[in-house]
Amino acid sequence: MEGGRVELRWLNTDQDGNQAVARGTITTLEPPRLLEMDTDIHGLLRWQLRPDGEGCVLTFSAAVQLPEDMLPIVSAGWHIHLDHLADALVNRPVNWPTWRRDHWGHWEELRDGYAGRLVVTGRT
Repeated sequence: MEGGRVELRWLNTDQDGNQAVARGTITTLEPPRLLEMDTDIHGLLRWQLRPDGEGCVLTFSAAVQLPEDMLPIVSAGWHIHLDHLADALVNRPVNWPTWRRDHWGHWEELRDGYAGRLVVTGRT
């Protein structure tokens, strides 16, 4: 329900004693196609589904003020987690205890790719 509390925990961070947790409030909820929440560490997160043939398309956005050096890190994190969601939907779930060994290299590639492409605008 709108106004409800939410807590997101990243399962791949516990391996190093780092426990990333985003806490916030649901700002928009229109089941089954729209969920938006305002969180403390990741800002405004929005997941929207739209029909597409026999399935649907997910559009995700995150609006948050971050230090410039964090943009590639956070972008790569969302990218790989959305890849993990796509895998889980076809019955290929992530083995979280081995995440670092199995996925860290790919995350680094994504981070480096974003670092070369991201352009910061609108900052004074």
